[in-house]
Amino acid sequence: MKYFFIIFLFPFLLHAQSEYMDSSYFGLGAGYSYSGSEKFDGNEGSLGLSILGMFDLGFQWGKSRISESAVSASANSFYLAYNAKIKNNKNCFKILIGYINETITPGQYNDIKASGLVLGFNFLIKISQTENFTLMPELGLSYGFLSVDNNNPYSYNDNSEFDDTRNISLSLNYKADLSKTVHIIFDPTISKDLLNSDNPLMLGIGVGLLLNTVH
Repeated sequence: MKYFFIIFLFPFLLHAQSEYMDSSYFGLGAGYSYSGSEKFDGNEGSLGLSILGMFDLGFQWGKSRISESAVSASANSFYLAYNAKIKNNKNCFKILIGYINETITPGQYNDIKASGLVLGFNFLIKISQTENFTLMPELGLSYGFLSVDNNNPYSYNDNSEFDDTRNISLSLNYKADLSKTVHIIFDPTISKDLLNSDNPLMLGIGVGLLLNTVH
């Protein structure tokens, strides 16, 4: 379970907001998500800026814990994402790169620090759109390359070498238009750690507010 927090954070790290906007638009977004399984649960918040409906700059932070355990974690991340939109904005392929800092608090022992790069790739398709409602399912694959600095007896890792984490997720993204410039995003998500078969499926729900320019 040494990477339980980044596994929790991965599905919602991919949810930048430019995929919900037309090209050439600018936007500001904020969101909250909850994710949990038999072993983990956590909360995450985010702020983001979208540029020209293609680029995202964002910051995320969150906390999580292992169920029935004194072990908890907190983390924050910065990311840059690019959305390649095709077929008149109906499909979207997104590439994300970010940096994450994590602190694991293992009960009575000293904190464990971890940090590293995060890469994300996902594909969205707009399958339904009405005047005020859009449905965009999303398939995502995430990679994390963490360096763990651990010098205490509660050992998740006995060195500082890089280790991979890998996650796949499926989301149903709903966008409700309150006006031309104000939108609410709902994104129920299911995800799975691909490297550790002991970690169960994680279920999550996110809600966000998106403000964008109009032409």
